[in-house]
Amino acid sequence: MIFAVTIVLTPSGFSSLIGNVNLILTWMLSSLWFVTERR
Repeated sequence: MIFAVTIVLTPSGFSSLIGNVNLILTWMLSSLWFVTERR
């Protein structure tokens, strides 16, 4: 939700959007790894 708002508010365009998508993907992967490690 917050990431979508930041993507909308950034005026840089597709480059910042791609950067945000990469950040979201890495964050999701790290969170998934954290959840699987805790089990």
